[in-house]
Amino acid sequence: MVEKPKRYAMQKMYYTDCALRHMHEYRFIAHFDPDEIPMLRHHDTFPQWLSDQLKKQPVKPGDERKQPPAHKLIWYYHQKNLEPAPSAASLPEYLWAMRHTKRSLEDMAVSTGKTKPIYDMDLATGLFSHDVLTCAYGKCEAKSRTRKRDEAYLAHFRYDCEDFCKQPNSTVEETILLKYKDQVLPAVTKVLKELQLI
Repeated sequence: MVEKPKRYAMQKMYYTDCALRHMHEYRFIAHFDPDEIPMLRHHDTFPQWLSDQLKKQPVKPGDERKQPPAHKLIWYYHQKNLEPAPSAASLPEYLWAMRHTKRSLEDMAVSTGKTKPIYDMDLATGLFSHDVLTCAYGKCEAKSRTRKRDEAYLAHFRYDCEDFCKQPNSTVEETILLKYKDQVLPAVTKVLKELQLI
């Protein structure tokens, strides 16, 4: 905690370096931690989702500065101590995120630190973990666009759900990832067997 400002300064350098190295390969770049999984409610892929975001609020030629430099997903916590719902209970323990289909309904304040962006590399030139610092033309004129959780969100698999989850009707089941289980289960099982981890 004593060195926290230095650590965050170094992170900004690493994120920015990575993005600038690959900005001519990819229009959009995202950074997610191992305990974060994007949940797209109405799309199967990020290209589909991003294409729809761009169509919703098109930018006219010459108005690029009004374009958001990132599209941010808001967190929802999927707490680690909630038992899987019956729909996921038969999945093996090593599909940990897929098994954690429950999350609490506790209201979660939206703040910059509880979002993750998908950076638009046509614009973003300076990054940190939760937003854009600078744009290709200098200080970003448009703000990053925060997307509503009912279209997409970032599942953050951490923390215990404490007293709130002991109340009746305090959790909800999110089955978004389960539609991929027939693809993911054999692939992950094969890799873990080859690595002799199971």
